[in-house]
Amino acid sequence: MNPLTKADKLAYLLGDCRAVALISDGHITSVFADAAAQSPHLKTVIISGNVDESRTHNLPGVVAWNEAVQIESRAAPPARRNIDVDLAAIVYTSGSTGDPKGVMLTHRNMLTAATSITAYLENVEDDVILSVLPCPSTTACTR
Repeated sequence: MNPLTKADKLAYLLGDCRAVALISDGHITSVFADAAAQSPHLKTVIISGNVDESRTHNLPGVVAWNEAVQIESRAAPPARRNIDVDLAAIVYTSGSTGDPKGVMLTHRNMLTAATSITAYLENVEDDVILSVLPCPSTTACTR
């Protein structure tokens, strides 16, 4: 979750896209707690940093970030369950002239954008890329 998102906008976004999971940081619990508690589709809230249990006790499926990212030992990677035309992301407009509008991006959209940017920048496998754009920027989400 973008830390600049206001609580009322977050409530709208969670309801509009029927989000089943929310990932955020504990220091902005005051922004997401009420919206998350009211979201009928939300099943999991993953929180990095400090988890304020007094503010999160009524949220569904609260999991600390470090627990969520624990690596399972596997001999092989998990089986692929998506195809290239499956939904990968919904990018919302700012909503400056009304309610934000969501644009659905498929896995193919995301890979095509990433491939295009990588080719333009002439990236190679050993390159490390740091994005300073917030994820709501489609450029940041596709890198």
